Amino acid sequence: SRLRTILVIAVAGLLIAGCGGIKRKKAVKELRNPDIKKRHLAIDYLSANGGGDVLMDIIVVLKDELPEYRIAAIQCLGGVKDRRAIAPLVRVVTNDSEKEVWTAAIATLPSFGRPGVDAIQSLMGRDNRTDIRAWAAWMLGLSGDTTVAFDVLLALMKKPSAPAEVRAAAARGLGCLPVREAQQPLLDAVANENDGF
Repeated sequence: SRLRTILVIAVAGLLIAGCGGIKRKKAVKELRNPDIKKRHLAIDYLSANGGGDVLMDIIVVLKDELPEYRIAAIQCLGGVKDRRAIAPLVRVVTNDSEKEVWTAAIATLPSFGRPGVDAIQSLMGRDNRTDIRAWAAWMLGLSGDTTVAFDVLLALMKKPSAPAEVRAAAARGLGCLPVREAQQPLLDAVANENDGF
């Protein structure tokens, strides 16, 4: 068993370095292997050594039955930074029942730059669940994109018809922005008991 562990580590090193080991075609096949270690190695290999079409191979893993592999695929997509991954990530947010999976998808969206930030903003719409809207508001603030986030979050924080959880998350997101203009509205909201904070 110790020899097996050493072999697994050695193979992982080869895969990550791209020096032999399983090739891309085999890595894609290994994405469905029942052996968890082999699946993980395949995800690592594809994210480190994939070509232009690796995106579709990783997107397949977004539907894996194990949440930890869906999360690993989400992280790989954030590393690949191919904007074609945005729509599948948004589908994960709206369709996946595991909170740790859909929150990972929201947290990955800013890595795609402005299109990812725009996707986060779209998730804040009234047609999404309250918990999704709240996470999206917070991640919008964490994105640091002040060109969009400041006005959107300030308006959402002050919107009395928005659920309290969403308004509080908008306030948290606003507090994450590197702009001095965010300080006064936050102080005012805390001072005003009627704001629900």
